[in-house]
This record gives sequence, C-alpha cells and structure tokens, in this order.
Amino acid sequence: MSAVPCSHCHLTTLGLGGRGAHLVIPSIVAPILAFVLVANRIYWRMRMLGRLGSDDVTTILALVFLVVQCGASVAAVDYGYGRPFDLISKQQAEQALKCFFLLQIFYKLTINCTKLSMLFLYLRIFTDRIWFVRTCWILVALVIGACISFTLSTVLQCSPISRAWERWRIDASCVDIYALWYSNAIYNILTDFVIVLMVPPVIFKLKLPLRQKLALTCVFGLGLIVCAASISRLTTLYSSAYGGDITAGSLVSTIWTTIEAGLGVICANLPMIRTPLQHFFPKLFPPRTGTDHIPSTIPSQRSGQVSGEALASPARLIPPPIPVRKTSLTNQPRVGWISEARGMQNRSRLHGDMVKLQSSSRLAHCQDLEIQAGYSDFSSHPEVGLARTREVDWYAEQQQIWSP
Repeated sequence: MSAVPCSHCHLTTLGLGGRGAHLVIPSIVAPILAFVLVANRIYWRMRMLGRLGSDDVTTILALVFLVVQCGASVAAVDYGYGRPFDLISKQQAEQALKCFFLLQIFYKLTINCTKLSMLFLYLRIFTDRIWFVRTCWILVALVIGACISFTLSTVLQCSPISRAWERWRIDASCVDIYALWYSNAIYNILTDFVIVLMVPPVIFKLKLPLRQKLALTCVFGLGLIVCAASISRLTTLYSSAYGGDITAGSLVSTIWTTIEAGLGVICANLPMIRTPLQHFFPKLFPPRTGTDHIPSTIPSQRSGQVSGEALASPARLIPPPIPVRKTSLTNQPRVGWISEARGMQNRSRLHGDMVKLQSSSRLAHCQDLEIQAGYSDFSSHPEVGLARTREVDWYAEQQQIWSP
C-alpha cells in the first residue's frame, strides 16, 4: 500500500508513539538539562560581573537553536516521522519532512554556536599564549565560515527548495545528500578534537600542582563525549541517506543528531556547576584557598596563571596591593612575586624590607617589596617595572595580576 494522496484532507497527527518515541525522549531531556546549566551560568555571571561575555551570548544562542531543533524533532514524530512511509498519508509525510528539514538547519546552528562559545571562553581565560590566541581566532573564523556554508547548503540542497520535503517529486533535483551530511560530520569531528586537544599543552605549562592540572584537563576534556556522539552519528549517515523509506530510514541518524547537539551545549556549561555546589554545599565542595597555588619561585616570563581558585571557585577578589621596587646590597633592583589571593590584605604585614606571607606551611619572603593595600592600579608606576598579565575565572571579568 502506498501513501495516500490526499491534499485536501484534514491533516491529523499521529501522536508521539511508535519508533519515533526514541527520538522524543532525547528531544525533551536535552533542552531541559541544557536550560538548567545555561541558566546557572548566566545567573552567576551576572551576579559576579553584572554583564555577559561573548562566550555567554553564544551559549545562549546555542540553547535557543537547540530548543527549536528539538521542537522540530517532536513535531516531526507527531506527524509520522519514524513510521513507515506506506502507513501514513502523503500530507503527513510532507509535514514530517518539513520538520526534519528545519531540524537539519538548526542542528548546524546549534553545533557551531557551541564551538564558538568554547573558543570565546578560551580567549577569556588563556590570554598570554600568543600561538594559542591566534589559533583560537583562526578557529573562530573557520567555524563561522563553515556554519554559513553548511547552513546555506542545507537550505539550498534541492531545486526547488520544496523538493527537500516532497521527496516523491521527479521534476526537481537535489545535491548528493550523503556527501553533504558526511562532510559536515567530518568537519564537526575534526574541529571538536582540535578544540579539546589544544588546551592540555597550555594547562600543563601553568604553575599549578599536578592534581589541579589533571582536574582542569578533565574539565576541558568533556568535549570528547561530544566527539564520541559525532562518530556514532557518522556511522548512521549512509543508511539514512540511501535508505528506501523516506520517513523511517533516517530515524536513528536523527536520534544521534539530537544527542550530539544536546551534549554539546550541556558539556560546554557543565564545568560552571561547581560554583552553586560550593555555595549551597560548602562542606562537600570546599573552596580552594588562593595560597594553594603560590609558586615557590619567581616567574621568569609572562604566563597565564589560571589558578584552581579562579576556575573552580570564582569570587570577587580584593584589589591587589602595590609592589614598590627597592634595591639590594648590590644596587640591583629586585622585585618579588606575590600571588593575588582572597584575604591577602588581612594576611600581609609590612616589617621594614621584609614581607611575610603565611601560606599553609610555608613563608614567602619578599625582601624588596613593600605593600600598600587598598590601591589597585599601579601600572602607571614606572619604578615598579612589572609587566601586566591577566587572570580570569569562569564568570568574573579578566582580573589583572602582575609578574616581573
């Protein structure tokens, strides 16, 4: 039995049952989880800083596109997507394929906005590695270009465009849909791997304990979960593109499409959940003290000091003290290095030419450094001779720290 040609009949929906129910579940769960995590991120960002950054804006866009994508998935199932083409009317099949067409467009927008969100986050955190910053901007340009190209290719895949949801028409032509899907999947996998694997080399050059380096690597390595979903989706594309059933043949691929997009938004915002956990469960998630990562030696070059406190326990840090350069017995200027940490003003005491900073079980002796607390902008003092670098956390604006 073939599909019923009934263009004048009243369009009826078929409900969310059948094989399409396997698509409905991730289409409902993914946007709910993503919304909770994005809302958490925005709330704490606004609370700590009062405004949003580029990474926050792009993750909000990714969430909006994900909601539209998943809504189109549910609507497609309601019209019969996932059911055999022979068991539904042609009008139902047309509406289901229209929703599927819309789903493909917003999938590409969701994935690429998620990539941009991660890249902008990198640009906010790791600012002192020139090669890393340049690589991020190159990837930003690549992602924007690929997003525009693949989105337009999806919209214009058939001539006329309506051929994309009227598959039974013979007076129209379409591009090789498998080649389009396959090239987009390869692009997603490669860029995801690059975005994830470019971070560990930077993290392991930071002056942090090994445990914190491994923890940060695991946090940024959550993107590998998305890579696994992308690879799983890739294995289903051939049967979806060349399957004989236009409404049921691509169901498995569509399920993985929804999972991949949902995991992308979720994993991009999951690390920010530590802040509310510390706020509501301080005993289970104690904040790390700023002195846990004071280096034992003076840094010899500019380096992005991304501390465990800055990443895992964002807080408004007090203004940094003013270092005043003095000279040693050899009349050579020397400047000690002091980590900016919460409570620094309460712990620092001035004793002539000696500053003692209590940090756990050790003392940091900075013999040529005086501290005048409460004044934060000393970049204009040439006698200090310190180079400006930056330290940031998940939510707050880039903080200014100082290194020789």
